[in-house]
Amino acid sequence: MQRLEDLAGRRIRVAGGGIYESVVRGLGAEPVAIPIPQISDAMAAGEVDGVFTSPGGWTSEVRDDAPHAVLAPGLMMITYAVVADAGWIASLPAPEREAVIGAGREVTDLWERMREDDERVVAAATDGATHTVLPGAEVARWSAAVARVRDGFLAEHPDLAERLRAAGLMTSS
Repeated sequence: MQRLEDLAGRRIRVAGGGIYESVVRGLGAEPVAIPIPQISDAMAAGEVDGVFTSPGGWTSEVRDDAPHAVLAPGLMMITYAVVADAGWIASLPAPEREAVIGAGREVTDLWERMREDDERVVAAATDGATHTVLPGAEVARWSAAVARVRDGFLAEHPDLAERLRAAGLMTSS
C-alpha cells in the first residue's frame, strides 16, 4: 500500500475511536478498533488488512504479522501530555509540584529524540521486512485526504491553531 488508492476499502486496525477512525476514513479505508494484542489473530482471520500504528508499535508488536510498513511523514503526530488542574498543582508541596511540572516538560523536551529513536528502531527492524517512506507528492495526497479531519478539529478548538502556529508546530490551516 504505497498509494492513496491502495487503501480504498481496506480494513485498517486503529488503536481506538475518535481521531484515529476519522483519519483512516479520510484515507478511504475502514477503521477497525482492536487492542494491539489481538492484531495477530485478527490478521490471520482476515478481519484486518493493515495496522495504523507508530514505528515503535510496528517494530515491537506487529512486524511479524505486518512485515511491510509505509510511512507518510508528517501525516499524524501523536503526543502525550500531562494535564492537571492549576488549583491542584498550586496546592501541592513544592517537591511534588516540581515533579509533576518536570514530568510534562521532560516528555515535550524529548519529542525530537523520540523521532530519532523511531528512525533507529525502524532501520534495525527491517531484516526480512520492508519500510517504505512515501515520496513528497504522495504524502501531499494523503495529507489532503485527511485535511477535513484536521480542519474540523481546529474549528472545534479555534484558539488552538494560533497557539500551535505561535509555537512553530503548525504552518498551515
